[in-house]
Amino acid sequence: MTATARTVSIFMTAAAVSALSTAFAQEPVRDEIVVTAQHKAERIQDVPISIAAVSGDELEELSITSPVDVLSLIPNVTAQLPTSGTGFPIFNIRGVTLLDFTDTNEASVATYVDGVYLGSPAIQNGQLFDIDRVEVLKGPQGTLWGRNSTGGLIQFLTRRPTDELEGYLMASYGKYNYYKVEGAVSGPLSDRVRARLAGFVNGRDGWQKNTFPGGSKDFGDIDTNVGARLTMEFDLADNLLFTASGHYGNYRGETEQRGFFGKGDPIYGSICSIERILASECIDYSTGHSDPNGDPARVAIDLPAAPVTNENYGAWGRFDWSLGDNITVTSITSADTVSKYQVLDADTSPAPQFELAFTVDHDQFSQELRVAGGGAKFDWLVGGYYYNDHRFFTVGFPQLGGYGSFADQDIETYAFFGQATYALTSSLNLTGGLRYTDDKRDLNEIAAVLGTVPGTKQGLQLYNTSRAIDENKVTWRAALDWRLNEMNMVYASVSTGFKSGAFNALYPGAVTNVTTALPESTTS
Repeated sequence: MTATARTVSIFMTAAAVSALSTAFAQEPVRDEIVVTAQHKAERIQDVPISIAAVSGDELEELSITSPVDVLSLIPNVTAQLPTSGTGFPIFNIRGVTLLDFTDTNEASVATYVDGVYLGSPAIQNGQLFDIDRVEVLKGPQGTLWGRNSTGGLIQFLTRRPTDELEGYLMASYGKYNYYKVEGAVSGPLSDRVRARLAGFVNGRDGWQKNTFPGGSKDFGDIDTNVGARLTMEFDLADNLLFTASGHYGNYRGETEQRGFFGKGDPIYGSICSIERILASECIDYSTGHSDPNGDPARVAIDLPAAPVTNENYGAWGRFDWSLGDNITVTSITSADTVSKYQVLDADTSPAPQFELAFTVDHDQFSQELRVAGGGAKFDWLVGGYYYNDHRFFTVGFPQLGGYGSFADQDIETYAFFGQATYALTSSLNLTGGLRYTDDKRDLNEIAAVLGTVPGTKQGLQLYNTSRAIDENKVTWRAALDWRLNEMNMVYASVSTGFKSGAFNALYPGAVTNVTTALPESTTS
């Protein structure tokens, strides 16, 4: 199903009057924060978009180590990890989110690192190191950004190479033998080449004890978590800069397990009240299991182990070419790969019923080309975007001998966009933007289900479904901003966004115990 969004905003930016900013925009205000929300460096006070930014220095001062912690600093933005701390983050901006545990879908809040869109949720949780700032754009971003951002977008911008030699080294230690060491070194390699190498390593003992005899004694440990990034800048000419960056991450540990809360009354067989459920007074009807204490740090799980691994690597290259007359050309090419494996006890009890094993293999490629120009009264930007994505995703029940879902998906999309700002007066500006997006998605899925098909015996049945989506959409934005003075601006903005349809490839449970044959293939 296609998702569209529209928002109308009227705000005042007021760096000088923090009380007004808190009352009207509910945004933290900081002087001279530079952002790139419109693909150019601007003071946050001059951008007619609902935006918040957190600097890398603030992240270090507050010991922020995950995207979930970052977003807790920003009003109207939340995040959660539905498959425990080792899972992927789900972001929520102004109530718009996508609560989907599969890696065949894409979020309604888009995630970028250094201008590169990250399509897979599996690679969104390991790049928060050596960060220059985090930018959050609220509301549909259907013009300059556009990729599925009906709720908004979050961009992590890493630190760039420096003209002088510098570096840092930080170490921390905490509860459950948690440790983290992070550092970077940056400086010139020649008159025209600069480089920055950054990395981290951290680990932790399991914080979650298993009270079930014979099961794993702890969950939630981090065996090894390492990340590295190398960024280089090359002055190919006085007017041509080439930036290249490569990154690698490897996470290995033990999945945290969900706490159990039964809902059945053990005496009367009725449904318990919420208060009794949270007080651990109720049971699971099928197993009779009851949560012994309600403490999330103490669970009763039959899993002997719950491994999780997440390895990802990728690179991007960017050309910034100044042609004169205030015209610049920007090209960004990127490629990313991620492989993930995770085991979870779905029934959250000692009963050996439903254990889930997830695997994800994902490759993505993107290319963006932009041309921008303008003068004192008129600024403009036009561009094109291409994205290709291949994912193989499985979710299975190992104890049931192959029961599960196996999906192979291809995504291809392209877009053309433009935006212009015209100065009506010295203090009044009008902005308009337009974007055309075409999105194609093909899914081949094999569902292995337990059931009975006429003419066959009870057992494992295979169903092959092929589905496709081909959609396109025109989205737009209009804004009017009035600069009251150097530090204050009032603006009104209307923006639209677009998110293409997707497929639910999580569990084949909806077709278990079937008694009629399914068609060989379906198209929707």
